[in-house]
Amino acid sequence: MSITKNGVPVQAAVSVAAGLTRTNAFVSTSLDVSAYRRGTVSWELANGASAPATAPQIVLQHSPDGAVWRDFYLSGGNTTSSGATAYTDQTGMPTGSCDIPPGVKNVRGLCYGHTTNAIRLTIEFSGEVG
Repeated sequence: MSITKNGVPVQAAVSVAAGLTRTNAFVSTSLDVSAYRRGTVSWELANGASAPATAPQIVLQHSPDGAVWRDFYLSGGNTTSSGATAYTDQTGMPTGSCDIPPGVKNVRGLCYGHTTNAIRLTIEFSGEVG
């Protein structure tokens, strides 16, 4: 049996405005991952040359039907110009990832909490088909 691994964008790079709260958070596009046996969601929160005064938060959510969403993972960025943090990729941007349980049907992300300056958010899914 052959195994195919696919990378799929959940949210292409987007600028998320400062000043959002959990109530009016930026909501990414959602992705139906039911065709995958397992997978991983990864993200990048990138600050610009002027960092936010308060770090951004990202919440990953899952849904059985695309209507009711539940939180399953919380992470955050930092307040350093150009995104340097202890958890970085090779470009110095705050990144993270978490495994998606096999029973999950839909995933998406929320981003909020940073103040004074916008940040860039990217969310991707890597999954196994076969």
